[in-house]
Order: sequence, then structure tokens, then C-alpha cells
Amino acid sequence: NDLYQLTSQAIESLKQTDGLGSHEFIIIDNGSTIGATELQASSDIYVRNKKNIGFTLAINQGLKLAKGDYIVSANNDIRVSPNWYYIAEGIMEQSPDIGSVHFRMIHYDEPMTYGDNVWHTDKERWCHSSFYMMKREVIDGIGLYDEEYRDFGYEDWDFWHRVREAGFKQAYTNRACFQHKDSSTNDLKDPSIRDASTQKNREYFKDKFGEFPEVLFEQQFPEQMECRWRPFP
Repeated sequence: NDLYQLTSQAIESLKQTDGLGSHEFIIIDNGSTIGATELQASSDIYVRNKKNIGFTLAINQGLKLAKGDYIVSANNDIRVSPNWYYIAEGIMEQSPDIGSVHFRMIHYDEPMTYGDNVWHTDKERWCHSSFYMMKREVIDGIGLYDEEYRDFGYEDWDFWHRVREAGFKQAYTNRACFQHKDSSTNDLKDPSIRDASTQKNREYFKDKFGEFPEVLFEQQFPEQMECRWRPFP
């Protein structure tokens, strides 16, 4: 089916990464009904949840199992440019205070194109969580995603806010990119469930940090709110 095709294409593009070297490929199957045998065969470590336990719990499953100096997190509805690893590794080696590298996100059917820019600060708004690489020491320093967040939303705002509070910088670059098919794996039938969950997560964020996430971000990075979320440069 379409979902399995998306997932297979994501796996294939990741496995065609240039210069990846020694690595472990971890797949968290979050209660899907697609190709479990094939997914297991494509991975070094395969975890299958009997039901969908939500994004936050599932990504933490993967982070707990991940080893090595670098950890990569990827959604299953993406295709990545083959150069992302050596671009990210080079950025991190040149700037030790960078905790994560995030790449230019484009629409799924848009041709892969590249720039020549790296921003070490002032582009945090574009440092999304669909596909990124981070240092092991980030997790060692701040811990995992906060599991009080349930689908949908703001668990990544919380995580990256804690990353910056811990003194790590985020880098955004257009020297590598990835195609993303937005919300393609979400089959939620009742939008009111999403809305209620999102609002509950916003309230939890405010209780934790003192402001709603958008307000806190605007206070910290007012100039970033003046630019559009998309298209990315």
C-alpha cells in the first residue's frame, strides 16, 4: 500500500547515504499494519509495538537503543539527499558547541536542490524534528523527550528548548536537504481529538516553562517570527 511504499523509500534513501560507515539502523514499528517482515529485514534493531503508543514514547524507544557518538532521527515519510551525513559531521567537527544539525526540508515531489549556507544560530525556527542528526552528549545532558506530551504537538518545542537551555547550539544548513510528505501517516478521523490534545500540550508547556511555546519563542527570537516558515532558503 501507499504507506508501505513511503516507508520503503525512506529506508532505501537512508541506506544510500554517502560515507555513513559503521552504524546501526533502528526501526520502531509503532503498531502499523504494513510489512513487518520486510521492516525487520531492513533493520539492525527492530521494535514492534502492538499498538500505536504515540510519537513521544516511540522516539524515546529508539533513543534508548541508539549507540555511538551521533544519533539520527527520521520520520518514515521522507527521502534524504545522499550527502547529509558528511555535511552534518563536518559542521559538528568544526563547531564543538553544536548539538544538532537540521537540513533543508522541501516538498516530497520537489527536486533536491542545494545551497551553500550553514547557520549556527538565528535559524532555530527551521530546526524541525522530521530528520536531524545530534550528538550523543545532548541526550546524556538533557535526557529524552518528555513523555507527558501525548499526540499531538509541542514535544519537539520542549526538547529543543531544553537543548538550547543546556548550552547547545542548533545548526541549520541548506547544503543537504530532504523531501517530506507532510502528515502522510496521520489517519486521524476526528480533528477535534488533535485540537484537544494540542491545547493540552500547550498548557503543559506553559506550566513547565512559564509561557506558551509560541510566546516564549517570540520573546527569545523575535526576528525569526518575521520570516515565513516556508519555503526554507
